[in-house]
Amino acid sequence: WSSSALPEDKGEVIVDGYMSIAKNKNFQDRWFRLYANNSLSYYADAASVTGKALGEISLYDVMIVEEDGAYQFHLVTQKRTYTLKCTVSDELDEWLKNIKLRVSPNIFCSGWLFKKGEKNKSWKLRFFVLCESECTCEVRYYE
Repeated sequence: WSSSALPEDKGEVIVDGYMSIAKNKNFQDRWFRLYANNSLSYYADAASVTGKALGEISLYDVMIVEEDGAYQFHLVTQKRTYTLKCTVSDELDEWLKNIKLRVSPNIFCSGWLFKKGEKNKSWKLRFFVLCESECTCEVRYYE
């Protein structure tokens, strides 16, 4: 999965609210929205959500969710580590619960299967995972 492959229709909003994101060692307040398609988008403020997001993190790219002190946590991808900060523990708990469930969902079944490509019609061996996050099930595959 890659953040460039996220669909334009992000689905329902799972959770939203203000958090701070670290930029050049300074924190900037942003309005964050976690969507059903596993994208975490951030905007200048709550009124800006109808426009283009300032940034977007695909939770499919997140390898580790690392908790830190002072209501802070890190989303670690191959390319970058995002540092986010909440103002109170209840907000931190809500964000972490929802993000962790999407990064590390309950896995029912996994194994190797062949997948036929859409463009290149050949069959490729891929590792598949059948997983559940909240009330939905999804199939994920990896090269």
